[in-house]
Amino acid sequence: LMIIMRRLALGQTPLAWSPVLFWPVALMAWMLVSLLSAIDETLAIKQLIAIAGGITFASVILAACRGMRDLRVLLGGFAVSATVLAATALLDRQEFQSTYEGSQVIKGRLQGAFEHPNQLGALCAMAGPIAAAFALGGRTKRVRVVATVMLVLIVAALALSLARGAWLFMVLTLREAREKLLLFGLPTVLVFVAIWNFFPQNEQVAVVTERAEAFTTLSPYDDRESIWREARREINEDPWTGQGPGNFIVASARAGSEASTVSAYHAHNIFLNWAAESGLPAALLVLLFGAALAGAGSVASAGT
Repeated sequence: LMIIMRRLALGQTPLAWSPVLFWPVALMAWMLVSLLSAIDETLAIKQLIAIAGGITFASVILAACRGMRDLRVLLGGFAVSATVLAATALLDRQEFQSTYEGSQVIKGRLQGAFEHPNQLGALCAMAGPIAAAFALGGRTKRVRVVATVMLVLIVAALALSLARGAWLFMVLTLREAREKLLLFGLPTVLVFVAIWNFFPQNEQVAVVTERAEAFTTLSPYDDRESIWREARREINEDPWTGQGPGNFIVASARAGSEASTVSAYHAHNIFLNWAAESGLPAALLVLLFGAALAGAGSVASAGT
């Protein structure tokens, strides 16, 4: 609100704009169309509000950052906040337990203040590359040291959340720092191998090992094949406007659903989920938005 008031006082538009934002705005417009076919309008409206909030937040960030210094301050604040959440979660860590409740379930995954460990993992996966950037390219030694400590805490929380998708995102986004990470990561792997050799029966070590081996397999927690078939069924049923924003969980629980026995909250695939909920045009807009972000990131990297 303060940023909007300041811009208005200076005779500027309330919020800043970037051509990249055209795609999420177009996506929100199509979601309004798909609202007409929503099974549960309340869920659909909540999804629309979330998208609108995200677009507004992006516009506020654009308005607040008038240069690289402002951007560094903003990213530094985000990394510090993520580090606090990661450290708090680490202090409240519980031991891993591998149980079987119809399928293998790992209890004790780090989640901190979040509702699910994957949410903590996603936050750490986003904050990790930022902390790594400060650790490798900070302007002062103090900044680099503090950022290194932050990176260690963030990566530790990410690892103990056992969020495989977040691990993969972290590796892909740290492409430029891969050589330096190898310098620190290889000794860590060797230490873990040594611990595994000395304590092969330790359940904590066994659970982490199983989770790492599961990178090449489907999730042990749910029937992904059935969920994906359900997503395709929903798309075939209404390929243009889908089942309504945020309505995958409702559609997948109906009679005749392919996934009614596994309580599918989403399609476990971003494009299948958008296509099932808001139609194939929505999935295409998400793809174009991703391409526009990649293009903008490439231009920004070339200019720094």
